[in-house]
Amino acid sequence: MKTLAEFNKLKPTYQAFTEKMYDLVVSLLKQNNIKCHLIEHRTKEQLSFASKIVKKNESFDSTEITDISGLRIITYYQKDVDIISQLILKEFGIDNKNSIDKSEILKSNEFGYQSVHYIVKLKENRFNLTEWSSFKNLKAEIQIRTVLQHAWASISHELQYKKSYEIPDELKRKLYRLSGLFELADEEFGELKEKHNSIEKQVFKGVTKENTVKTTEINLITIDHFIQTSKIATQIQEAALKAGFSIEDITEEEQIKSKSYKQSLSEILKLIQVLEVSDLNDLETLLNNSLKNAYLFFNEVFKKNGVNVWTGWKDFFVELILIANVKDLDNDYLISNGWSKSFLDSIKSATKKYYG
Repeated sequence: MKTLAEFNKLKPTYQAFTEKMYDLVVSLLKQNNIKCHLIEHRTKEQLSFASKIVKKNESFDSTEITDISGLRIITYYQKDVDIISQLILKEFGIDNKNSIDKSEILKSNEFGYQSVHYIVKLKENRFNLTEWSSFKNLKAEIQIRTVLQHAWASISHELQYKKSYEIPDELKRKLYRLSGLFELADEEFGELKEKHNSIEKQVFKGVTKENTVKTTEINLITIDHFIQTSKIATQIQEAALKAGFSIEDITEEEQIKSKSYKQSLSEILKLIQVLEVSDLNDLETLLNNSLKNAYLFFNEVFKKNGVNVWTGWKDFFVELILIANVKDLDNDYLISNGWSKSFLDSIKSATKKYYG
């Protein structure tokens, strides 16, 4: 068949196009500080292509199939779907005839899932670049959906129900209810994120009389603010540096965004629970009381580990001081979180010497 022969000839070009599009989309999202759960990409295989053209006549033009190259962007929140949609509209030419926003075509009582499907092509400013010129006339499908929309689509696909008339009557009510729950959960998670951002903004920018956020309450947001801004955390770091430790060779912004920093905050919160510290005022008091011997403690830990260069940041040094204040140290818990036994032994030794 002529169209399959054409497909086989063009497939390497489409595969290269898919990879280039994937790299471009990843780069665009990163440049715009948009976080995604997952970005998938694929190039349609011959069998899948053949199934699409089998109902067409022999003169069918293969360029009418617009999803040979495909990308799927899975976001956390519906708001992100809207933001990414605007980015796609800005960066690519859109084939409006073949693009679909399923949220606009589904009726309120209709079985299905919301998702945005764009058929895109390169704009002139991009296909005029040498590395993109061979893809000038190609199109790709870009799907954008939330994690919950993706879960719904995956489960319904496994059940093989795509249309309401395919569903046994005794299952329809349950499926409609589940569909509504998924959509409601999407909305609630979006509102939860907005509330989180609002609390974070209030904590970091200061609380006005109208705000109800308790800035002394201990949680991930307030402990993050405490580590970044408190005088005592800075003083503890200074004591560690004086004892021989070094600051990690990255910017403060990179440090705060790192996965290890978030993990450290979580460990600090766990230690605060163990120490039965009720609020940030009590935490500050505990750390102030520990500051007097902090240099000697850090110096002892540093010397006993025989390491020439030992790096950290304020979160790491505050965590060490908190560990030193725990009477019955749970070695198994700390080792499971990446601490070495020899390092914990040196902390125990230094703790006994300077914090009794």
